[in-house]
Amino acid sequence: MWYNIVRLFLKNFFGDYLRIYRILPRRLRCVTLGVFALTAILATAEVLSIFSISFLAMSIAAPERLLAIRPVALLFQMFPWLEGLSTDMRLFALAVSGSVICLIAAKNALSALVGFRTKYLEAEVAMVAGESIFKQYLYSPYIAHLVGNSQVMFQALSWRSQLGAMFGVLIMIYSYAAITLTLFTMIILLTPWAVLLVIVAVTATAVAIYRTLKSRLDTAGINAAEYSRKESQYTMNAMRGIRETLIYRQQGTFFASYRQTCQDSVSDKTFMSVAPFIPTWILEIAGFMVIPATLWVMYFVQDASMARITGILTIIMLVAWRVLPMLNRTVAAMVTVRGLRHAALDCLEQVEEALVAPAPVPPEPDPDFALREGIRLTRVNFRYPKSENDCLNDIDYFIPCGSRLGVIGQSGAGKSTLALILSGLVQPNSGAMQVDGRELTPEALTAYCLRVGYVPQSPYLMPGTLAENVAFSQWGKPWDEEKVRLACRMAELDVAETRGLDLSIGENGAGLSGGQAQRLAIARALYVNPSILILDEATSALDGGVEGAIMDTIFALPQSITTVIIAHRLSTVERCDTLLWLEEGRLVASGPPDELLPRYQEHLNRIRE
Repeated sequence: MWYNIVRLFLKNFFGDYLRIYRILPRRLRCVTLGVFALTAILATAEVLSIFSISFLAMSIAAPERLLAIRPVALLFQMFPWLEGLSTDMRLFALAVSGSVICLIAAKNALSALVGFRTKYLEAEVAMVAGESIFKQYLYSPYIAHLVGNSQVMFQALSWRSQLGAMFGVLIMIYSYAAITLTLFTMIILLTPWAVLLVIVAVTATAVAIYRTLKSRLDTAGINAAEYSRKESQYTMNAMRGIRETLIYRQQGTFFASYRQTCQDSVSDKTFMSVAPFIPTWILEIAGFMVIPATLWVMYFVQDASMARITGILTIIMLVAWRVLPMLNRTVAAMVTVRGLRHAALDCLEQVEEALVAPAPVPPEPDPDFALREGIRLTRVNFRYPKSENDCLNDIDYFIPCGSRLGVIGQSGAGKSTLALILSGLVQPNSGAMQVDGRELTPEALTAYCLRVGYVPQSPYLMPGTLAENVAFSQWGKPWDEEKVRLACRMAELDVAETRGLDLSIGENGAGLSGGQAQRLAIARALYVNPSILILDEATSALDGGVEGAIMDTIFALPQSITTVIIAHRLSTVERCDTLLWLEEGRLVASGPPDELLPRYQEHLNRIRE
């Protein structure tokens, strides 16, 4: 039976502890070992406190017998000034009681320290997990974000507290186990074998309770985690698509799904909340049964004297006074771990993946990098992961510095993918992008990206002021007011003048019209003084007059800025120096707008017919 108990303990808890321990930095590993050292001292203090209480009880009930004990006699011989206590037993009992109080106070202070350090570790483990997952998310290549499941990562990020709590509870289990083992050792040394059988029965009861609850807790933990995922999914989908939700009157559908998920989770969450208390209710009864069971064994089996019975019961009651609560806490903690385990290990898996294959931090930019001649695409091919076809195929083209390049083609032609490659966000699967005749080193790529102004069709606007959004490239640092105002004027963002740079912008650009949001994104790109400006359907939300004003500004930019304009609206690219015509990822033709646009228009007309 003891083998099964030990195996169960090691299998369920020591393995999980080691997995979490491995992700910790050296500093926290040292803190963890320090907590275990304090726990060993605490276990010793627990035993000493029980002995001290027994010592106090004897100093009151039979002080003469206590003084006859050899260690006590030796103590009086070593410290002669204590002889005065032996002449007055009341004074002796008072001195013993004071010593007991000091010992218990020290034990409780040590217990508080262990608890504090354990909670500190919980918070630190949660922080380490959160940092690892979030850093992995931030530094992963853009292609990983395009094909990955961000919701899984963010769900794991929200469970970092469960991982920290699980680690703290595991340490508490080991602490309780050490103290309980020490107390049990004392029982074994001081009690007859028949009484030990009763205590073993109580321990077996605790193991049986845990094994009975374990399976149900695992199921409840898995269900609760799944319901939590669904709740997050429904809420996130509703928040991200609140516009469409309101337009198509889907509030009831989202609310009903969310409510049903919450209702389905009630029983499992209730069980997980109540389960830690179940062992206490059962073990308390079993613990008190030890006293009559011991009396029965010592009277009917051993025919022990009343003095012998009194001595043994005193020790058992004192030990039980500490062991029973400790055993209750141990089993309750084990039950708590089962409830936390599923969510915590999901978070741990994400942390382990991040540590095994960490996303590299971009190197410092090459200080000597410059874009002077142009960008050459040499037989560039690109395919998204899990896709069966290339979205760019054998693209070969040179973009001179200072040129105005327009990219046309139908939806799915590969225009936005070409923009991603030119921006440095993704790398070709084969072929190369060269700058001034050289392929980009990691340091040169970092420098290149810092010189790119990119305006997507649906730009991200963060909650904050208008100036903070324009100066996003300097977020967290003081922004240059003159540069912000200049960028806003160039982008025809008149709201900067009428409502000020401190205009508050809500989530997803709340407070701005679609056209204003697009112009803000253009101002953001211009704020960085780009060497290459990429507009990917950047004026699609603007009316013709506003678009024309912005394009006047774009085409009036210094010749040092290379501009790439991707558009469905052909009037947007009429003034470009050259056009690229893409179809199904292939370069069909290139040339000046006055030659290429008529051919492209005829192509569109044939398709429509």
